[in-house]
Amino acid sequence: MNNSNPFAHPLQIQDGIYVAGGERKFFITADYPYYRDDPANWSDRLDKLKDLGHQVITAYIPWRHHDLLVDGQRRYDFTGESDPARDVIGFIRLCHHKGLSLVIKPGPFVHAELNYGGLPDFLCPLFEPRITPMTGSTGSPFVWNGSAWEPGGQKIQEWPLPAPLDPFFQAEVQAWMQTVARVILAPYQAPQGPIILVQLANEGIYSNHQRAVWAYDFSPSSLEHFRQYLGEQYGSLAAYNARRQTAYRSWDEVDPPRAWGDPQSLEELGAYADWSDYQAAFVGEFYARLQASVPAGLPCVLNVNPPSNDSFGVDAWLTRIRPERWPGIHYGFTNWIGVACDDRSVTERYQVMVKRTRGANMEENWGFSSLYEPAFAYDSVSFYQTLVEIASGATGYNIYTGVGTAHATPELDLLCKNVYPDVSPIDEHGQTGSKGETVRRLNEFFHQAGREFLESRPTAPMAWGVYLPDSHVRAWAPESEQARLSRLGVGEGGRAYLHFLRRMLNQHLDFGLADLQAVPLSQLRGYRTLGLAAGRSMDAPTQQKLCDYLAGGGRLLLAGRLPDLDENLAPCTLLQQAGGDLRPFSLEQFYREDAWFEAALEGSDPGVGGLNPAAGEALLWLYTHPERDAQYLFVFTGPHSGPVECEYSAGGRSHRIQVVLPARSAGVLRVAAGKLRAALLNGHNDYTGESLRAACRIDGQQYTAAEPGAWLEVD
Repeated sequence: MNNSNPFAHPLQIQDGIYVAGGERKFFITADYPYYRDDPANWSDRLDKLKDLGHQVITAYIPWRHHDLLVDGQRRYDFTGESDPARDVIGFIRLCHHKGLSLVIKPGPFVHAELNYGGLPDFLCPLFEPRITPMTGSTGSPFVWNGSAWEPGGQKIQEWPLPAPLDPFFQAEVQAWMQTVARVILAPYQAPQGPIILVQLANEGIYSNHQRAVWAYDFSPSSLEHFRQYLGEQYGSLAAYNARRQTAYRSWDEVDPPRAWGDPQSLEELGAYADWSDYQAAFVGEFYARLQASVPAGLPCVLNVNPPSNDSFGVDAWLTRIRPERWPGIHYGFTNWIGVACDDRSVTERYQVMVKRTRGANMEENWGFSSLYEPAFAYDSVSFYQTLVEIASGATGYNIYTGVGTAHATPELDLLCKNVYPDVSPIDEHGQTGSKGETVRRLNEFFHQAGREFLESRPTAPMAWGVYLPDSHVRAWAPESEQARLSRLGVGEGGRAYLHFLRRMLNQHLDFGLADLQAVPLSQLRGYRTLGLAAGRSMDAPTQQKLCDYLAGGGRLLLAGRLPDLDENLAPCTLLQQAGGDLRPFSLEQFYREDAWFEAALEGSDPGVGGLNPAAGEALLWLYTHPERDAQYLFVFTGPHSGPVECEYSAGGRSHRIQVVLPARSAGVLRVAAGKLRAALLNGHNDYTGESLRAACRIDGQQYTAAEPGAWLEVD
């Protein structure tokens, strides 16, 4: 075995940073769908991934691929007895022999463009009447592409998915996870084997973290769990009736709302908030049951996708994504929401996702063009997208997928008839093209600079505080009702967060994010300034925490109303009576005037600034190392090419930097002791077709690419 891999140790994750052998590592991975490829290719493709600088491979283990029905009897095949492509044990041993570490992703639902999301057909409620389907508020089942064509062969049949907490389905899930744990995870976990991490599920239970709060799950098993959850939250049915002004005689009579009605008061909004709050508990319960099967010593991670661009998107996402409720499971994320260099909202929603809790990107689109976004055929688009997540705070990235394949059977995949995916860095013939060379450069940069970059911090003069009970309500309300909710006294939720976020991006400033109910006071005091858009109601412990923050010297900029009620709508004026630097602003001032934002930046180092008019649409991030004179500058150009200029101060000196890149391009610089020490700039944007001579000037030092269209690399 090749022992040069620094990840060939048991892995720890500390504050979202991956630690192996006692050292912090920037977590760089590449996905290889072994089950879609000819096993004769495995060795060659792993070698080529390693040549691109990869030390860690990620791989789903599709349940439907390994759980077989033979002569009327079910049995698992993990060694290739029925088909060499099922020899996942051989694949794991091959990775270990080559000194590559593994992230195993056993689902149970994996998506991965597989029939029925990778679930076996026998779990479909159409074929197993003991399993109830997952349903939305109207009773319609949640469906996914099955493994059969509609009559005529033009469309894949849509099959209902199992209710996640259905007892019969849960028994099958536990049998699958426990078998994977016994046969694959335990024998081959580090240090005796290559497996260092387990990813649970995929982008939600059924790739559905982005859905509306009324989308799932209203099945009998979920409603039973919901009522148990209410009992735990309220303590008794009598307490619930008193709070909700109802007269239920049994928890079985309590039903969640099914659609937005016409609430006229704060009291009438409670039932909506209860169901939204339950969403995080629901997915958390499912994750906890999966995690219980994983052997001790193997950390578990999720890959959360960003919020949708719907009017409910940010609020529904915030109410469901509650990492504090997932003990023992680490935060990770993915994308699949569009093209960042074309659509500013993609970058904005990345910010919502990445800022929630620190972690690594677990899937970045480096291969899918024809199936999703045509723009991802181009190297520069995937490069830009990856750098946006890194600049936003990701502690690692994944190349999904690193290898193109062309050997999936119809039993596995009816959707992707040819190459999967169509434009990977290493194609289906094992050839490494320009996209592979881009990956190699990116990997080299962050292998060398990753540890120092993880120690560096962005220019972030303040944090934004989210009060999730406001989002619980706003996630239900249509756009036309949002203003009425403000008049009723509901805090602004995701709308205000997005407004704040956009202002910070326009000023090239980063920020922290604090869930006000969950964040420890010690962490909150790490921010000199805290922004918040509040409503009338705020629970007493959170009001007291903000009072203590102010008493410790913090500055609170509060848009909206000073709360005068607690979570039970009883009088509570703790925050109104607080001393310290509390500055109230109206919503009109927050949204339409500069006074709030000027107060937010008062007394802070503006960081990157001084952009010239020609580069007004560029985005910049500056990271500064706390102990040494080293900075990382990320540059993302707008729709027009031309020099991007900025100034900043660090290490007791001021720097003036000019970067020349094509439009809709990205780059990263490392400046240390006043000199450019490393750079990764591409003079050719294959997406727009623009080529120029990439260049960088720092304090009069000029670096220019050898020719138009070439990379400018400084090492």
